[in-house]
Amino acid sequence: DRPQVAMDANGNAIAVWMNFDSIARRNNLFTNSYSAGAWGTAELLKPSDTNDAFNPTITFDRVGNAIAAWQQFGSAGNSIWTRFYSADNGWREDTVKAPGSSGAVAMNPHVTLDATGNGSNFATVVWQQKFSSNDRFDTGVFANRFDVSANQWGTTTQVVTASPGDAIDLRVASDKQGGAIAVWSQLDGTRRDVLTSRYNATGTWGAPQLLETDNTGNASTPHIATNSLGNAIAVWSQKVGALTRIWANTFITDKL
Repeated sequence: DRPQVAMDANGNAIAVWMNFDSIARRNNLFTNSYSAGAWGTAELLKPSDTNDAFNPTITFDRVGNAIAAWQQFGSAGNSIWTRFYSADNGWREDTVKAPGSSGAVAMNPHVTLDATGNGSNFATVVWQQKFSSNDRFDTGVFANRFDVSANQWGTTTQVVTASPGDAIDLRVASDKQGGAIAVWSQLDGTRRDVLTSRYNATGTWGAPQLLETDNTGNASTPHIATNSLGNAIAVWSQKVGALTRIWANTFITDKL
């Protein structure tokens, strides 16, 4: 269930998916790699674990490395985990949990990975999580930055600092300049809006801002992509009268 796939510039690919173990009665995550015109052998993405895992995501950087992220159930609730794939050596043996992601509702991660050009790799992971222990339903946007070379996480950031309503459909893309741009759909109390926030090279997330101001209907399911200059385009679906249409907005970098 829920397969995801990513491809590098040389035509190599990695797929990840959920697989239910009917004997152990749990959800496992599997992965397989495609290279030289053939698929390899499927293997567990998170070996030797007895807990359910859900919602895997996978992405490549510009030089053939990749990172996977998923939500993993444990005694404290769901946490966000990652595993790094090296273009030279394949999957790392270790998996790494994002700090600040343990809770009853930490779920649906999305990840982006970018090489800085000096041998370092940085991953940005965003996910849904409850604003606080008092929030029964509302989930906000949380994020963390992973230094792959140092195998070290930064500090988890609550990107949305207020709780107007449930945030869903999170996506993130590297801006190719050492930062990242996230988009999501969030309830404003009446309808769903599409918002965005940008992580810059100084290590901070900007204040969330609307990508659209049309209040005629719900806006949802945003996606975002960037190019090598750091420019970005976001697309989403929005209800307008009896029809649902596809809308877009662009970001032009100031780092030309």
